Amino acid sequence: GCGKAAEASYASRCLGAEAALRRCAEASTEEEAHEAQADASSYEGLLSRFHYAAFDLAWQNWSAGPDSETESCVERLEDYLAATEVLIDCITRLCGNALHPQLLPVYHSRALLQHGDLNGQRYYLDLERAVLRRFYPEESERQDAEIMHMVTRRGPLGATDADDGAATAQGASGQEASAPLPALSPADIPAPGEGLATVGVTDN
Repeated sequence: GCGKAAEASYASRCLGAEAALRRCAEASTEEEAHEAQADASSYEGLLSRFHYAAFDLAWQNWSAGPDSETESCVERLEDYLAATEVLIDCITRLCGNALHPQLLPVYHSRALLQHGDLNGQRYYLDLERAVLRRFYPEESERQDAEIMHMVTRRGPLGATDADDGAATAQGASGQEASAPLPALSPADIPAPGEGLATVGVTDN
């Protein structure tokens, strides 16, 4: 900070903004959430996105995942996307590096949200792979080998040439071929991994 004490009125507004964000995070019903969000919007621009209360709300929204069952699916995806962006910015700022293991599932989710945008999806997949290579090299090598096998041969990793030949012969005999894998969409975003430690971010 600047080292100067804030005026009482400004400090009071900041505390009110923190309380409003906490109410958003603690809301148990949709009605409570709307009321809390309306209250928090009156303090918009007062607290940084790096403030601990803003981070805590973003973490909870991201952990809850997108809800594709509700009527406001598009709005919920937008909220989820915004929360994902906040997490990436906050964790990168806190750790001083965009390649942090806590960002691995966040980058994966962000790549899925880029469905339909190949360049955007490739950007976040490259970040995900860079994190894997730095912190989990064995897993990175395993995934690379599996991907190469999928694009150059038939069947899962470990299939033999005999298996490939049998699959080719089966297709030539007129039997039904295997169906292609379905494309990923934002609705396929997995729930975040268990055991992730909450990262606290303080406001500077």
